[in-house]
Amino acid sequence: MPKRPVDWSGFAFPKGGDHHRRNSPEYKRLRAFVFALDSYVCVVCRMYNPTERLHMHHRKTKGSGGEDTIANCYTVCDRCHRNIDNQKEWIDWEEIDERRRT
Repeated sequence: MPKRPVDWSGFAFPKGGDHHRRNSPEYKRLRAFVFALDSYVCVVCRMYNPTERLHMHHRKTKGSGGEDTIANCYTVCDRCHRNIDNQKEWIDWEEIDERRRT
């Protein structure tokens, strides 16, 4: 069953510090949607561990001009998130996008 595109044009994030943005209802709603889209499974290692904390990772960082959009956000586990942030793991984002479409 093909996934329907979601209209996120109504998502307006408050200006201000990162803390305020992450605590906004819009950001929390986007985060919950991204987790559900990825079936609460890390897109990197594909593991589901209900005891491990999940993160919403930005493919293109906010500091590099990335946005809070579905196309730029992915579900990752704590271990993979640390490895990505420390550049210890190379990610094939195109493959992950293809898996999302199927």
